[in-house]
Amino acid sequence: MLGFLGPYLRYTVVYGQESITLFLYLVVLTFYKKKHPLYLVRLISSFVVGIFFTVLLSLIRTSLDVEGIRMLCMMMLHGYLIGILFLCYQESIAEIFLCYAAIVAAKNFSGTLFALLLNMFGINDLYSMSFFKEGGDSLVIDWLIYWAIHAGLLILIYILLRKRESLQDERSAQQAIAIASITLGVSVILSTFTRYYQENDFVLSVLIKVLYLVIYSFILAFRANLLTFSRTSKELQVTEQMLYEEKKHYLEMKTNIDAINMKCHDLRHHLNGIENKLTSTEVEELKAAIEIYDSSIKTGNEIVDTILYQKKLESDKQHIHFKYLVDTRQLGFLPSGDLYSLLSNALNNAFEAVTHVDEQLRMVSLNIATIDRNVHIEVSNYFNPQNQIDSGTSKQDKTHHGYGLKSMEYVVHKHGGKLLVEKEDNIFILSLEIPVISNEKSK
Repeated sequence: MLGFLGPYLRYTVVYGQESITLFLYLVVLTFYKKKHPLYLVRLISSFVVGIFFTVLLSLIRTSLDVEGIRMLCMMMLHGYLIGILFLCYQESIAEIFLCYAAIVAAKNFSGTLFALLLNMFGINDLYSMSFFKEGGDSLVIDWLIYWAIHAGLLILIYILLRKRESLQDERSAQQAIAIASITLGVSVILSTFTRYYQENDFVLSVLIKVLYLVIYSFILAFRANLLTFSRTSKELQVTEQMLYEEKKHYLEMKTNIDAINMKCHDLRHHLNGIENKLTSTEVEELKAAIEIYDSSIKTGNEIVDTILYQKKLESDKQHIHFKYLVDTRQLGFLPSGDLYSLLSNALNNAFEAVTHVDEQLRMVSLNIATIDRNVHIEVSNYFNPQNQIDSGTSKQDKTHHGYGLKSMEYVVHKHGGKLLVEKEDNIFILSLEIPVISNEKSK
């Protein structure tokens, strides 16, 4: 049936198999990537072009069957793969090359494992890909075994690589291009040179395959670690920016509160001068209005005073019962920005959560105490389980809260402490514990 290909049949099958396998891995391992609007049209067109491309490669290889031409054909095949990635996906250059590395490493890992399995049955994969004796009707069974092994490994690799992650920093982008270059070098150049030794020594051929499995495993693991590192670096960058903005916000808020307190003091002084000209009701109403904005919270720590004052105004406005019991005597070791970040994020999340419960359950409590040379900060509040995400706040504020919680974790871990989240019935409890001694020693 394929006789019309004549002398080109062997290499057409070889390169056709390579192209189809690469295409399969490409589709599966890039499933979550951002696709071009005409993705299906471009993908199908690429597949059709690949059929003619396979015939071209077989023609070149049959006419000039030397190692240099073999390497050139493999380079062309890899270039074809990269071209499809650029044509079908709207990703950065670094992300494209990282996808390329994953596809080639995963496909070659599976192919090498299949060849090693043949070797375990005493079959030299350079001369036969059949588990059975030459001849007979084993071709269909051979192909079924081949694709079954590839499909099983592909599903396993897909499960490991399926996360919707992408590169998020420039340093990781440079490493992605480097790992793609290594993948190309191993799969094309190194495999070309080692093929000679595999042909002459069966035992060495097996050892080389084991080496390839190690290399491709390293490439896949490096890719996974690179994505994790990139995500962590981005989160750290955002967290540090949030800490900077929070510290800036604290300074602005403190300035405003100081100005309000001065105005309240002046108003109280003027009120004393005109008190005899007003009715008792008018005097009481003015005094009550002044008291709302006059900060009388004095805990011994300006940062805590500022946050409690802000939350006091917010609780009055939103009808939230806010109570606090704080001992600030051991908080001096915490930098102002870190302390503000911890308290403001914890209370902001709690206040946001109680806005989604019945008014009689709108309760938030803050406790700060020092126990056994450890500062304990605990914030508790009611929450609505139907309108809550895993970290305890409203679904509507998921993104902000996610970084808010990461910001708190970052600060707590920086000072050698720990963060604990608990849920008891409809009560959410956030506990922070920071050792005082370790921070004093670090000074």
